[in-house]
Amino acid sequence: MMMGKTYEADPDDRPQLIEYLRNTLPDHLRRGLLRPMKVHLWDGGLEQIPDGFQYMIQGRVSAEKLVFRLT
Repeated sequence: MMMGKTYEADPDDRPQLIEYLRNTLPDHLRRGLLRPMKVHLWDGGLEQIPDGFQYMIQGRVSAEKLVFRLT
């Protein structure tokens, strides 16, 4: 489902997807063209969410995912 719409799989896309997953994606990972997003881990559970919002409002979030550890 994408933006509230459901799309049927197209069997014609399968060879292209297999090529990408077997060859292109591993090559991009090896060459460093794709990297996982940096994770900023917040301890303290849900109580820290307001601090996380403040961190974002201050413009300190850049290419990172905020993750709140539930205790």
